[in-house]
Amino acid sequence: MHFLHMTFQCDGQPFPAVEGRPGFPLYPCRCGRRTEVCDLLPAVPPPAAEDKIECVLEAARVLSIWWGSGSISMKCQRIMNKAFLSINPKAVAVAYSFFKMMCTHVAIMSGLVPLDARLNHKRIPGWPWDITRIVEYGWNMGRSMEWMVEAQSLAEENQHARTIVLVPEVLHRLTFCGKGSKTTLFHHRSFREIRRNNNVPFADEVGSAVIVLPPKEPEDAY
Repeated sequence: MHFLHMTFQCDGQPFPAVEGRPGFPLYPCRCGRRTEVCDLLPAVPPPAAEDKIECVLEAARVLSIWWGSGSISMKCQRIMNKAFLSINPKAVAVAYSFFKMMCTHVAIMSGLVPLDARLNHKRIPGWPWDITRIVEYGWNMGRSMEWMVEAQSLAEENQHARTIVLVPEVLHRLTFCGKGSKTTLFHHRSFREIRRNNNVPFADEVGSAVIVLPPKEPEDAY
């Protein structure tokens, strides 16, 4: 299989002879066995963080899911569910830049492709629709991307970076606290108001919650 194919799984395959250049072994490069979701997206929590990323297609699927809508727990479930399919050109571009840094096979083969050349990708089985155009657009976008720059951007644009601080109303002085750009204060009378199905404190952009305990144990069970 061509090393730039989205489903190529790096497992130490020898590099073939190309345009008169002799082939050579690349057995130490086994990214398909060692790469995990946390290498691509450090913000993803366990157990989804330990899921294997065996190829560019899987990396693009994970990125597309993480950038989509939904809570952290929902996205983690979708990442671990291999039957959940999602992809877009930007995810493909970033996935290729990631593997150009991780995989020697992909890095060398990418360097051999002329800048004005097009990637004619064959149809990928297992998808209910033809994604070859998405792959080709993503490849063209990714030609000029550098993974170190993209990794910094991924860290800065964390969609779940907001922190919610849950404050009981009996702590009157805390009602004067100011919130930051990534901090939200939620004042409540009872623990019943902060159940997980409450969309106000547990919105999709919330990544962590800080619970301020009242001075005495609440009477209600929640």
